[in-house]
Amino acid sequence: MPWNNIRNRKVALGLGLGAVGAAFMGVTVRSSMFTVEGGQRAVLFDRFNGVLEEPIGEGTHRKIPWVQKPYIFDIRSTPYKIKSNSATKDLQMVNFTLRVMYRPVVSRLPYIYQNLGRNYGDRVLPSIGPEVLKAEELVTRRSQVSALIRQTLIKQAREFNIIIDYVSITDLSYSKEFLSAVERKQQCRVK
Repeated sequence: MPWNNIRNRKVALGLGLGAVGAAFMGVTVRSSMFTVEGGQRAVLFDRFNGVLEEPIGEGTHRKIPWVQKPYIFDIRSTPYKIKSNSATKDLQMVNFTLRVMYRPVVSRLPYIYQNLGRNYGDRVLPSIGPEVLKAEELVTRRSQVSALIRQTLIKQAREFNIIIDYVSITDLSYSKEFLSAVERKQQCRVK
C-alpha cells in the first residue's frame, strides 16, 4: 500500500512538472515569434544592435525574446485631414481643409522609426500642411492652386520619407466679411 501512495505522488509530481514545462515551452515559442500581416512591414529593434536596417516583410518571423522587439507599420495609403486658414492680399480670411492620402517609403522605415516614431504622419503632416496652404489665388484659380499645393506637399513630404498618393481640397469657406465684400462688389457691377 505505501508503495502505491509514493508511486501516485511521483506520477502526480511528474505530470505537474510536465504541464508546467509544456506551458513554459508554449510561452517561450509564442514569445519568440511575430507575424507581419499583408499591407504591413516591421522594424526590428535589438537591445544590442539598435534598429536593424532592413524592414521585415509579410509572414511569421522569429525573434529573440527580451532582446528583440518588432514595431509594425501600416504601409497602405492612410487618410489625413489638414485644416488651415490663410489670408488673401486684402487680408480676408479663407478656411480650408485638405484631404491627403499618405504612406511611408518602405525601405526607409528604420529611419522613420528612429527619427519620427510610429506616429510619423501625425508629427510631419500638420507641420508641412500650413506652409503650402496659401489662399492668395485659391478663389479664382482653384484647380491650379490645388495642383501647386499637391506638388509642394509631395516635395516636402518626400524629405521625411513619406509618399503622398492623393491631395484634394475638401472644404473651402470664407469669412463673413469676405463674403459681404464679394456681394457688395457684385451688387455694384449689376447697378
